[in-house]
Amino acid sequence: MILFENQLYLEFPAKRDYIDFVSNKVVSSINTIAQEVHSQNITDELTMSQDLNIFGFGMNLSIDEALKNAIVHGNKSDPRKKVALSYYINSEKLEIIVRDEGIGFDHKNYKSLAEVDAEAGRGLLLIGNFMDEIIFNDPGNEIKMIKYLGKSKTAREDF
Repeated sequence: MILFENQLYLEFPAKRDYIDFVSNKVVSSINTIAQEVHSQNITDELTMSQDLNIFGFGMNLSIDEALKNAIVHGNKSDPRKKVALSYYINSEKLEIIVRDEGIGFDHKNYKSLAEVDAEAGRGLLLIGNFMDEIIFNDPGNEIKMIKYLGKSKTAREDF
């Protein structure tokens, strides 16, 4: 079995025009790595073939929503401010981090906000449906989305 890890860091102006381009490039990059590792490990356990399926619609939607939140809510669509996206992938998990230059938000109560206002927090709830873990930094201007490889997500009561 081949052990692997890969990482990427992108930084770009807070413009909505970049959302599709960045999310598509990141998902494509992750899928390329997964495909290469899978082809090398074809005779080993077939857990990687299951993993390849997670890097589609749900991953793209999660990245889109995180970028949209960073640009629109975090940086207030100010193109002078930057959004940073990085990912790290190894044989156990994929971590994607999106950070903006905004002041952050009350991430401890975002689920209750979504219940009060149909528009607030919907993107975060969607991310939570596709990712295994969501972690925010203290100010709330950075989200870490984690997907564990080789494990299928079970139904969760909080989403």
